[in-house]
Amino acid sequence: MKLWPFLLLLAAPLFAGEPLKLTVENLTFTSPVDWVDVPVTSPMRKATWRTSAGADAAEISFFTFGKDQGGSVNQNIQRWFGQFSESATKGESATVAMNHRTITFARSEGTFTSGMPGGPTTPLPDYALCGAIIETDSGLIFIKMTGPKATVQKLEKTFTEFVTNAAKS
Repeated sequence: MKLWPFLLLLAAPLFAGEPLKLTVENLTFTSPVDWVDVPVTSPMRKATWRTSAGADAAEISFFTFGKDQGGSVNQNIQRWFGQFSESATKGESATVAMNHRTITFARSEGTFTSGMPGGPTTPLPDYALCGAIIETDSGLIFIKMTGPKATVQKLEKTFTEFVTNAAKS
């Protein structure tokens, strides 16, 4: 009997990825184990994560600006929806109360215009967004997942659980 296949099975947990953790405004976000950290490309971002290394990966970005900074919940939701062009779904949002916090979730899809405001942009067709804005005493926390529509739709439930778990902390 060959032992090496059995030994590989025993060693597999040693090589499994660890979840990413990020604390923003006293809330701790814990990723699924297959999400990866990406270098932050903007001083406005607290962190950037990706759902995988492949071309079909979605990106999760975190922002917070402090109390009364960064615009209102509605202004940010409308800005997110404005990043989608043509006859795309204009988007929808819903607000829920949880653990003395308010969370507004947003969804949209179509051709996503990627890039920093005022800078060069790249149109990305057949993309989608799942976003959340958590209201805290020290300001708003913005979490935005964008990527290929099929990927974002597949991960929508995971994203919602990820956000609500942090809001419970």
